[in-house]
Amino acid sequence: MQEIQRGQRAFRYISLGVVAVTISVLLLSAAGIYVVMSFTVEKRRREIGIRAALGADARRVLMGIFGRATAQIGVGVVVGLVMLTALEWLGGTDVIGAGEMCSCRVSQA
Repeated sequence: MQEIQRGQRAFRYISLGVVAVTISVLLLSAAGIYVVMSFTVEKRRREIGIRAALGADARRVLMGIFGRATAQIGVGVVVGLVMLTALEWLGGTDVIGAGEMCSCRVSQA
């Protein structure tokens, strides 16, 4: 019985560690996105001012700024998923460990 409680306690500590790391990664990612967007706006400040002075509506100006960033994020996600799939295919293993946690992976028999 004590062995089960010890295992549960260890699992709880590991889970808390994973949550802490995940939260820190999300906060650092948000800070990084903020810095990149701030830099982009500062770099294009004159262009944004000219577009606004010539009568461009706010939606179009915002789409011009965020459209490029959204495209870059999309490319990053696609490249990451392709690399993950290639690693799983080449290695023949489950890289992210989802196969051990759930029965959603089809066995290769």
